Amino acid sequence: MGEYSFKKDIKASRINEEIIKKFFESNGFDNSKVVKSEHIDNKDGDWSFEFDNKTKLVIECKEDSYCKKSNNLAIEYECRGGPSGILTTKSDFYVITAHCSDGFVRGYMIPVKTIREMIDGKKYWKNHENGGDRGSFTKNFLFNRQTIEERSRLLFAWDEKFYQSEKVAAKQ
Repeated sequence: MGEYSFKKDIKASRINEEIIKKFFESNGFDNSKVVKSEHIDNKDGDWSFEFDNKTKLVIECKEDSYCKKSNNLAIEYECRGGPSGILTTKSDFYVITAHCSDGFVRGYMIPVKTIREMIDGKKYWKNHENGGDRGSFTKNFLFNRQTIEERSRLLFAWDEKFYQSEKVAAKQ
C-alpha cells in the first residue's frame, strides 16, 4: 500500500480485498466454483473460500502500489516490535496486487510456504526497515517482482484504468 497512514492503508486494503473476493467468486479456482466465501480478517488470513470440488483456500490479500516505481514487492515480517505478516499468517496463499510500471495491475497468487522458503534462501534483495505508518517500525523483505512472478500464478493483468473502475465498484 504505502500511504504511511494506517487509516488510509486499511481503507484501501479493504477495497483490494473486495476486488480479490469478487475475482474468485466470478472466476473460481482450478475449474471449481466458489460455494462459500467468508471474510475472516485476522491472523488466519483475509478470506476463506470453499469450492464445489471440496477445496478450501485461505488467502491473505496484499497490494503494492510502489512496485510501479521500484519494481519490488514488499513482504511484511515485523510491526511495532513483534512478528507480523508472513511470519504470523496462517493463510495458504498471498494474493499480491502489484501496480506495475507498464500501466498494468497484476494479481499474483503465491503459496505462503514458497514465500517463507524464499526468505530462508535469502531470495530477497533487501531487508527494508522503514515501511508502514509512522511509529509502526514496520520491516519488510523486498523482492524483485520477477522473483515473485516466477514462483506464482498470475490471476489477472488489468490495465490501471480498469483496476480503478473495480475499486470504485468495490466501494459501493
